[in-house]
Amino acid sequence: MPGIKIEKMTLKKHAELVAFWKNVEGIWTSDDDDYENLKAYLRRNPNLNFIATIDDRIVGTIKSGHDGRRGYIHHLAVGEDYRHQGIAKKLLELCLANLRKQKITKYRLFVFDKNAEGLEFWKHVGFTEKVYDYRTFEKNV
Repeated sequence: MPGIKIEKMTLKKHAELVAFWKNVEGIWTSDDDDYENLKAYLRRNPNLNFIATIDDRIVGTIKSGHDGRRGYIHHLAVGEDYRHQGIAKKLLELCLANLRKQKITKYRLFVFDKNAEGLEFWKHVGFTEKVYDYRTFEKNV
């Protein structure tokens, strides 16, 4: 991965992060990604969120956190021109290593059915697809 720099995600590049996520097919953004919510998320989950850059431009990201027993992975994204170079795998390995340091050894993530490339990636790196007979509910207050 020549020229690729991986660093902790910070709010210095918040606008660039959101723009990046909105331009990567298969990534869903919401108010969870606004400045204040991301600030709180990064504070609760130190050393678990990373960006990959080339010449200070974001080319990949991963967000993760945990509930004390299971890790949750979000926004593993690599720009289309930078895929198949090991960036996603490196971001994931770094994230999982830091989750394991916190004794988190089970991980969950969500992938859109229409994200064929994402579905294939997760299988390729050893995740098992689980199809559940349930629905997800949410409430914003």
